[in-house]
Amino acid sequence: IEFPSSDEDSRQEQQSSSTSGSGSNSQVDESKKKSGDSVPVNSRPHYDGKGGKTPHPAVIANQKKKIEEERQKAALDSQKLAEEKAEVAQLLEEEGISEIPEHLRGKVSFLDFLTGIPHPDDELLYAVPVCAPYDALSKFKFRVKLTPGGMRKGKASRLAVEVFSRVQGASSREKELIKCIPESELITVMMG
Repeated sequence: IEFPSSDEDSRQEQQSSSTSGSGSNSQVDESKKKSGDSVPVNSRPHYDGKGGKTPHPAVIANQKKKIEEERQKAALDSQKLAEEKAEVAQLLEEEGISEIPEHLRGKVSFLDFLTGIPHPDDELLYAVPVCAPYDALSKFKFRVKLTPGGMRKGKASRLAVEVFSRVQGASSREKELIKCIPESELITVMMG
């Protein structure tokens, strides 16, 4: 069994379109040429001798080249990531900071980093106002009891900040963070 080559295949297509005799087919062929649907000779499928078509060897070579480039890029990326992890680990070791083990990282949420009782060696990033029953806040370092009365909301929030700034044993960083809380946020939390 002989299979036509790609050149014979294209000649047969031309003959079939010219023998059909209708003017509409020639218009379709011209529109295909204009739209760029023609396939370059290098990328036309070859017959494999078993009745199936295989891509041209040049196309296969290009695909292999792209795959190899992607593998090399992935290897470089993983190498850079490993170098960065080693550098971070070295810096943490120099600073005396212990990292959370990998098997526990999935169990730790952002809320686990919040505390009502900061230790002196904790690095404080911000203060978060909280409104809760007074008994629930009994172990918190900074707390005030809100009672119903004639005091306006803004004045109550400013008074709370003033009380917190006079707490004995509070670090300057804690006082600074409390003063940085916007008054509107304090009022919103108080209103509940």
